[in-house]
Amino acid sequence: MAANNNLMELKAGKLLMNNGGDIEYIYLVIKGKLTAYAAYGNYIMGPGSIAGAVDGYYGIGIYNYVASEDCMLERIPYTGVNDITALCEKYRDKSGKLVSVSSRFVSQLINTYLSLIVRCRKSDASFSPDSRVAKWELEKYNGFPTIPTEVAERYFTSNSAVAAAEIAASARFATVINDACLQMAAYLGIDLDYVEPEPEPEPEPVVDDIVISDSYDGYADSTILTQLKGSLAKIIAYSQMDEEDAEAYTALIKQFKGCSNKTGTDDAARRLRKEITDGFYKLYHKVFMKTLDDQNIPNYINMFLNFGYIDEELVKPSDCVALYKASHEIDELFSNEHIYTIYRWLRLIYNEEKTPSRNSLDQNYEDYVREQARLGKLDPKEAMADREAKLDFEIQNMFTHANKMACGHISSFVPILTEETMLKPADSMFTTTASVMKTVNDTREVDYSLFYRSTVYTNEKLGITREFIYTEVIPDFILMPCVGTYGVMWQEIEGRNRLSPARCMLPILCSAKLDSIMLNLFGRFRWELCKRIQGQYWNVLAEKSLTSEYYDYLQFYKKNHELTEASKEKIKSALTACRNNYSLVFAKDYEQWVLYESSGSSRLNKVARLIFAKYCPFNKIIRQNLQANPAYTKDFEMFERQRHPQKKRIDTLCRTFEAKGIEIPQEILDVKEYLSR
Repeated sequence: MAANNNLMELKAGKLLMNNGGDIEYIYLVIKGKLTAYAAYGNYIMGPGSIAGAVDGYYGIGIYNYVASEDCMLERIPYTGVNDITALCEKYRDKSGKLVSVSSRFVSQLINTYLSLIVRCRKSDASFSPDSRVAKWELEKYNGFPTIPTEVAERYFTSNSAVAAAEIAASARFATVINDACLQMAAYLGIDLDYVEPEPEPEPEPVVDDIVISDSYDGYADSTILTQLKGSLAKIIAYSQMDEEDAEAYTALIKQFKGCSNKTGTDDAARRLRKEITDGFYKLYHKVFMKTLDDQNIPNYINMFLNFGYIDEELVKPSDCVALYKASHEIDELFSNEHIYTIYRWLRLIYNEEKTPSRNSLDQNYEDYVREQARLGKLDPKEAMADREAKLDFEIQNMFTHANKMACGHISSFVPILTEETMLKPADSMFTTTASVMKTVNDTREVDYSLFYRSTVYTNEKLGITREFIYTEVIPDFILMPCVGTYGVMWQEIEGRNRLSPARCMLPILCSAKLDSIMLNLFGRFRWELCKRIQGQYWNVLAEKSLTSEYYDYLQFYKKNHELTEASKEKIKSALTACRNNYSLVFAKDYEQWVLYESSGSSRLNKVARLIFAKYCPFNKIIRQNLQANPAYTKDFEMFERQRHPQKKRIDTLCRTFEAKGIEIPQEILDVKEYLSR
């Protein structure tokens, strides 16, 4: 096949694509072999295979693709099935081979599917497989290998459009088989998916044991490592923990350091991680309280409080140095009026500048105290005045849960920093103020109404009895001291104040794409805020709202005549991938809306697109640029019709004030500006 500028090499053992991610590219294997991993099995993909073609059919990664040997690949931007047609046209003389290879891949999936059915029926004789898997399609792809290779390839090579259609058809059927196999694998307790290998440890540099000041003035890395030597003992000593507890926790960390597989799933490994986790938050509380009276907090304590660092032998020397330097500039790198390190946030809770977050039962601190007082477990006046009790409530509820969730690997979570979790250099993973605010502002440029809340404005002197106005409220972003891949939507408002900021948590060391994490987070924010505002009517279609219309769309998609069969199958796959959680499906669609639909690259079906156009509108410039595109014309016209009555009312009100020589209230001017966007 001809060389081109999109060729790339992939070394053996390297991950190409992961499941659950967005499909931006597909990859044609020119040389070498990839392995596609799924929970139910793994499959070799040699030259002529198209990695991502099956995933691309639904726009969601469903396999982990890893190079099983050194590979040469062609990377092809992917926006839809038409890109398969372009690929077949480009390699017209090889298009028959592409079809042959993709069909053999489906045959492998069918063999797995049939074997899983046998195993399920051995477990339960009444087991019935997925009804979407048609017998005639099974027979088609099972029969494909019986056709002489030269005959099949000659046929499909004669027409590239026919070849592309067959590859798309096999990709569609593969997604159906994938769904069925995933369900059976879950039923049987099978998980053969790809597990990233542990990185090779780097040798620690040999440094002299000298004593230096805790201040940082740009001295050598070896000096920093010397200062960090014995970090665990120093942190425990700083906390003034009881001697017995100190010895016990030191023994736990020592045992953990000796584990060959720190993320193991056996009972002993789970029990050890749980004991370390429980001890970590007790130690954190003690260290935090000690810092309140310390005007010169040591850097290793700042590293512990903000990054979860606890022992220099658990982290690579280069990462120790990066964390040390970052901790010296913690406020400059990780703080502003919207972004907080967990330590800074807890200080605000303790100083009563912020109220404690809601717990897992959706109770705020006041509700919790009222409930405990009713049970006779505490005095409400004392509890409401007890700052340390509020701190403990925040640590034991929000901190412990959100830290684990932000990590993204709940089953193997441990709150202390280890090199096993740091798959990239620390300084390349920092979730800085600049990176967070860039994503926030970039998203607001597209979805301008994202953080706006509507409230009722009245001004009896001017005769305004009831007018909706809009106020932008940027969320609070709290950086969890962990390496993670997930953004946590903890609460959408504070207490009952609808103009209070939401609380979102991000890992301070991010091992995935931050913009993707945050876009997904913003999608969940939109969903949860709408639910809060709508209350018990959040899914009642008679009360039109984002959640009620999207809920109805997902609940009854099978009967929706406006959706094609391909769209219905895509929705089915998305629901399966998100475990039937509608808010997660919405969040994935929101990512597509902001990233792709805003530039005219169609990723959503027309029903979902209409809902997004109505409740998550693009700014005026984007709407004007897309107005000529038939896929958006009706949606934007509907949005303008929906907004017209209020816009007309505000314009009339402003003209009336101007005619009477009355100064227009700023609130009304702000609404006018908002409606013009």
